[in-house]
Amino acid sequence: MMSNILLSIAMAVPLFTFYDSTLVLDGTYTITTPDGNGAGFLLQDGTVITAAHVVDGFDTVELTASLPSQEFTRGSVVYSDLEKDIAVIKPQIPLSGTPLKFSETDLAVGDLVFASGSPIGSAVVSRGTVLEILNEYGLVQAEIPIEFGNSGGPLVDQEGFLVGMVVSKAANVPNMAFAVPLSELINVYQMEYGAKSNYFIPNIDFPQIDFSKVNLNPLYAALLGVVFFIVAMVAKRRAGQDKNQDEKIVIVLEEEENHAVN
Repeated sequence: MMSNILLSIAMAVPLFTFYDSTLVLDGTYTITTPDGNGAGFLLQDGTVITAAHVVDGFDTVELTASLPSQEFTRGSVVYSDLEKDIAVIKPQIPLSGTPLKFSETDLAVGDLVFASGSPIGSAVVSRGTVLEILNEYGLVQAEIPIEFGNSGGPLVDQEGFLVGMVVSKAANVPNMAFAVPLSELINVYQMEYGAKSNYFIPNIDFPQIDFSKVNLNPLYAALLGVVFFIVAMVAKRRAGQDKNQDEKIVIVLEEEENHAVN
């Protein structure tokens, strides 16, 4: 009898175990442009992913964290693919939100999912279920209430792991949402888009060596002196060549000018 009761409790526990959906808000940001609001979410590398149509036509956007922090900054659009509807934003300052992690579990029809976005100008969370893993357009289809402003927001599973990005809703069917699958987001995340964008390469401060406090072997010191002497001579010679080259150019131009006058 007791064993049956314990078994019933063990089977019932998963039914009452659910993800605290408010946690996803800590990694969700409202994206504001002159055209309106959208959403985006923070990843491990400090960038924010959103839908390309949210930031289309703009190089810089505003980022506002959800309540209660209301962290605000601007960011540069460093990558945008309208065909895939994925864009990447590099914030001007490091964001303090919690980055979302990629799910390592395959999505299945009927899975519980949460969508976070900014339909009212600040981030909110809605709940729904997966209807189709990939539809004819290559998008995840879910029955979940979203509105304008949810575009670019994350779609997470019941454990809080990222499974997609909301990009659109059905026009004539209520509570029907479509999301870019996680595989496409990972492909963009792994790209070296920083090298092809306006990413800033940080200045590297090399340590300054005080040679007066360094005990060098006399042989090493002599070799170092020779190297410095050769470098100085080469630089001096090249500077002289550049000067002579400049003089030759002036002479040629003067000759051409005199010839033209004659």
